[in-house]
Amino acid sequence: MHSSWLNRLFFSLTLVASSVLAPLVPAHAATTYTVQAGGSDETGGIEVTAFMPDVVQIQPGDTVTWNIVGFHNVQFLAGQPRPALVIPDPDNPSQLILNPEIAFPVGGNVFDGSSMVNSGIPMEEGSGPPQPVPYSLTFPKAGTYAYICAVHPEMAGVVLVRDEQPPMTPDQVASAIPGLQKDYVGSVQAKEAAMSNIPTTTIMAGVKGTKAESLHFTPNRVTINVGDTLTWTVDTQDPHTVTFLSGGPPVEFFLPEPQASGPPKLVLNPMAIRPAGGSTYNGTGYTNSGFLSAYPTAPGAPPPNTYSLTFTRPGTYSYYCIIHGPIMSGTVVVTGTAGAAAAPAAPSAQMPAAQMPTGK
Repeated sequence: MHSSWLNRLFFSLTLVASSVLAPLVPAHAATTYTVQAGGSDETGGIEVTAFMPDVVQIQPGDTVTWNIVGFHNVQFLAGQPRPALVIPDPDNPSQLILNPEIAFPVGGNVFDGSSMVNSGIPMEEGSGPPQPVPYSLTFPKAGTYAYICAVHPEMAGVVLVRDEQPPMTPDQVASAIPGLQKDYVGSVQAKEAAMSNIPTTTIMAGVKGTKAESLHFTPNRVTINVGDTLTWTVDTQDPHTVTFLSGGPPVEFFLPEPQASGPPKLVLNPMAIRPAGGSTYNGTGYTNSGFLSAYPTAPGAPPPNTYSLTFTRPGTYSYYCIIHGPIMSGTVVVTGTAGAAAAPAAPSAQMPAAQMPTGK
């Protein structure tokens, strides 16, 4: 009798202790998973527009670190509408600015789905491939959390936070990244190679592959005749410009305006985003397509995705994209002979050169 009573007491105390202490003992050791946001080839001339991998499963308490490579952000909207990348300046509506809710960090380093968080966009300077910039979030609650790169309309990912053991370890997730990047970059290289050997008067401003796109004009060099018209087309997620400097200085895309407090405003240079120079080119003057995009820039408007220019004087003319700089440049050779087919060459990344008219 006495033994039975003691057994019941011990059993009751065990249940109480278990219920009190269980929440204090984690189900697993907190772990960090690595995802890559964007990427590039070895030259920086092809950019990956994907999260690698785009779906990752973790457990509550785990952390995800994104290595952001290039002009991307990691943004969890938490039910809010997708922000516009470019907005009118609230203090001066006549000018456009990069949306600060995208450009600069918002929120802390823990995400539970209740409010928006954003990594901001790394503002890198210099040439060559971009270097990774880390951004980390810890996920305390189970759930399905979708996120985006607000710069690239088709770039999205999901973090699955589940109580059960994830199907892949952090090492397995990390080891998948190089293969994904190689496949995505390869899809663009193959497409460019096929396009670069076809005579044409249509030039692609960027070439879109599978979750990657180039920062090349393809074909990169064309030969045409006086009076011929070239048409540039954009179908990539990135916008571009087609800009002939005619020996003038390069044009900045952003014009930073310092503020009394906080980060600067990033004003879009009107000289970069607005067309200039008309529909013909004779090798002189500043001639610019303005902002070219595969996506509408205003509700109900068609996307400004093509630009045509007629060449009226023989010469060798270099041009580039203001947004992406010298890595995205091309050459037009205009001859004085009528009727010859255009002769393209393979893409290359060169500095914009001085324009060189060769005749009248």
